[in-house]
Amino acid sequence: MHNVRVPNKWRPSLAQLIAAVVGLLVALPFFGLVAARVTSNQFVRETEASLHSQAAIYAARYAQAFAAVSTSTPDGIRLNAAQRERLAQDWHPVESNLIASNSSLLPPRPDPVPAASATDDAYSQVGKTLSELAGISQKTTLVGFVAVDAQGKIIAKTGTDTGTLQHVGEVQRALNGDVVSVARWREEEYRNHSLRSVSRDTKFRVYVAHPVIVADHVVGAVYLSRTPSNLNKYLFQQRHIFVWLLIAVLISAVLIGAFLWRFLTRPMHQLAKAGARNCLW
Repeated sequence: MHNVRVPNKWRPSLAQLIAAVVGLLVALPFFGLVAARVTSNQFVRETEASLHSQAAIYAARYAQAFAAVSTSTPDGIRLNAAQRERLAQDWHPVESNLIASNSSLLPPRPDPVPAASATDDAYSQVGKTLSELAGISQKTTLVGFVAVDAQGKIIAKTGTDTGTLQHVGEVQRALNGDVVSVARWREEEYRNHSLRSVSRDTKFRVYVAHPVIVADHVVGAVYLSRTPSNLNKYLFQQRHIFVWLLIAVLISAVLIGAFLWRFLTRPMHQLAKAGARNCLW
């Protein structure tokens, strides 16, 4: 009888192979959820950054137009020391930090309420200029635009809103000299939001409010909004890339199958053949 010598090579145990395959299968859905969440947040922050850039331009144009038509000292809130120090720096970019999650989204934006007083002539002149500019820009940017005076009264817009937005949280903070960005549920989606997933579709809008500064005083604010892109639209736009990704996944699956054959099925067949030969002897 001849002794059959099995090469002394390390091979993972059957339990280790099964655990690895099961662990991979269990982890795949979690990887998908994380990827969807990260992608959704990226869409939100890209929209937020774009709105901040446009708001800075609108605010600068607002300030120039107001300074040109107003001869009196601005009656808005004076910036505090920290705000003045920030604006005094050569560069003061605004970071995008919004996160899209059901718990962080605010209710839909409150409707304007009637204003208690009429708009000053200086603001009316500025508002006409801003409305014309925003109307032309919206055809390309698709951004909703509202400009308010120091008391929150609407002086320019791309929609039909009239009255005052002083009671809106982000507008109120902007009139105090802060740059603010929030995400709010869209009105038609708000009541069903508990059953929705913000990572699968866009059910909210991003709002950005910038103060308008003249001589260290807040003379008004610009208030921009837009619905960010969503994962479904992104997947459609990137469909060719995902075809190649599918091919890569299929190739990986073949390699995993070959790995299991090499380290699991093949050794078992070899042992079976060796056992058969031993029986013959």
